[in-house]
Order: sequence, then C-alpha cells, then structure tokens
Amino acid sequence: MQTIKAAQFSEEDFFGTAINKDMVKILSSIRDAHRHDSTTADTTGADVVKNALEQANHFK
Repeated sequence: MQTIKAAQFSEEDFFGTAINKDMVKILSSIRDAHRHDSTTADTTGADVVKNALEQANHFK
C-alpha cells in the first residue's frame, strides 16, 4: 500500500510539469530568435568582448 501511495501524484503536479516543459520550449525558442537583437539585454561581458574582437579582426 505504501508503494502505491508513493507512486501517486496530484493532478496539479502533473499539469504543472507539463506546462513547465511547454513554457521552457517556448521561452527558449523566443530567446534563440532574439539572441542577436541589439535591443535585448541578454548578453554577457564575454559576448561583448567576443563581438568587439570579431569586428576588430574584420576592420580594414
């Protein structure tokens, strides 16, 4: 009986997990689509330096 109780989960947990997985996919696709958008603030210091070095390498 304890095993059966341990294997049960609530409807709220089930739908919460399902929605969470869907939201992660959606948010990841939005983030990827706007990764190179200059108006977003989702860049790291390393990204800024990398981009500056790439631009310097292509400077004529």
